[in-house]
Amino acid sequence: MWIGYARAADFNNLFADDFCDRVATVNEAYSPTREELEYHLGLVGAYEEAKRNGIGAVGYRGDHIDAAHYRTSLAFLGDARRIGLLEGEL
Repeated sequence: MWIGYARAADFNNLFADDFCDRVATVNEAYSPTREELEYHLGLVGAYEEAKRNGIGAVGYRGDHIDAAHYRTSLAFLGDARRIGLLEGEL
């Protein structure tokens, strides 16, 4: 489906206001999955632990993680919190 391709290509916004019947589909396609939430929560935890130990980059699930990845994950989780998928502070 085209929405899946749009999300994979990092299109962060889609306009569906003229097509009300597509709003639910767009919301579903762009809402983070449980796996994505768990990944970003774990990434934030791993990076914060590394920083407490004076380390600026860390491996997480086979990925190299640094400050840029950390900020991206914080933004991702902030968006999830705003739409009600997460509660509380990080």
